[in-house]
Amino acid sequence: MTLQRVVVMCQRRTACCLCASRGVPSGRAATCCHRLPPMRRRRSALLFAGAATRLLLALLCSAAHLSAAVNTSAASVGEGPVDTWAVIVDSSRYWLNYRHAANALGIYQAVRRLGLPDSRILLMLADQPACSPRNVHPGRIYLAPGAGAAGAAAAASDPANLLPQDIELDYRGREVSAETVLRVLTGRHLPGTPASKRLRSGRRSRVLLYLTGHGGDEFLKFHDQEELLATDLAAALAQMHAAGRYGELLLLADTCQASSLYAHVTAPGVLALASSKLGQSSYAHHLDATIGLHVVDQASYHLHHFLTTRLPPDPAAADGVSAAASGGGSIRGSGSRTRGPSL
Repeated sequence: MTLQRVVVMCQRRTACCLCASRGVPSGRAATCCHRLPPMRRRRSALLFAGAATRLLLALLCSAAHLSAAVNTSAASVGEGPVDTWAVIVDSSRYWLNYRHAANALGIYQAVRRLGLPDSRILLMLADQPACSPRNVHPGRIYLAPGAGAAGAAAAASDPANLLPQDIELDYRGREVSAETVLRVLTGRHLPGTPASKRLRSGRRSRVLLYLTGHGGDEFLKFHDQEELLATDLAAALAQMHAAGRYGELLLLADTCQASSLYAHVTAPGVLALASSKLGQSSYAHHLDATIGLHVVDQASYHLHHFLTTRLPPDPAAADGVSAAASGGGSIRGSGSRTRGPSL
C-alpha cells in the first residue's frame, strides 16, 4: 500500500467525545476518562515527525506566491498549476458539540494565517455555536484555555476569537452531509453548483482534507443521523487520483477511532494522520468554565498551537487575518457563498 499511516496518541485523558458532548467534567467522567495530573500532559510529537512533517509543512507553510491569484483555466491544460487547497469539515450539530466547530475553525484560522486564500478553502460547518442563544459570547468561538473568561470583557478587539468578520462559509447546516463531502472531493456536483463551492484542484495540487466530529469503527457521523463510511471515503480518494484532482493529499482526522477512516485507502500520494487508533477515543483538551463545555479536542488544539506559534505567518495574509479576527462574528461570503449569521 502506498498510504503512510501515522497515528497520534492523545496521552492526557480528560474526557472522551461522548463524555465531553454531555458536558461531564473530567473528574466525574466515565471510567475511560480518568484525569491525569497536568504535569503529565504531552504534546504529541508524532504529528510533526518524519514524512508527516515534510508533507504537513509543504501543504500548510505556503509562501507569498500561494496568495497570488491562480489561473484556474490552466488547471485543465497539461499538468496544471502547483497550488494548495483545503477542505475543512465539521460534521457535528448541536451546542454540546461546540468543540468540533472550534476544531474546524482553528484549522481554518491557521491555514489562512499561513497564506492560503479563502478562494482555495472549502469550509463546512454542520452547526454554528457562535449563533446559539446558549453562547455567553455571541458571535465568538474560542479554543484557548481561559479565552472564554477573557472574552467576556472583550468588545471590538478580540484576537482569541476564531470567527473573523470576513469568514467565507461554503457549506452550513444541513448542506454538510456525507453526500456533499463526497461530491466536493470527486467533483460530481449537482447542476448549478457555483464555482466557489467546488474543489477546483488539479493533478499537481496539494490538498488538505480535515475531518472532525463523532466517529467510530470506519465511519464519521453527520448530524447524528447519517455516516460517511471509510469505504466510501477510500473510493472517493481513488476517483480523485484517477481524475487528476490532487498530486499530494493530507488527510487529518480528529474523531474517536479516527485511524479506521483510512483503513481502505489505497490511492497513491495520500498521507493520513489520526487522533486515535481503532478502539480508542479522541479526548477533549480542556473545559472552559465560562462557556460551560469542553471547547476543543486535544489533537486539534496542539495542531493549531503549532501552526500559529511555531511557524511564521505569510506576510501577505497576516495583517488581513489579524484584522478579521478582531471582533465581529457574523458570517458573510462573496459571490454565491453563504451569508448571514443564522443557520
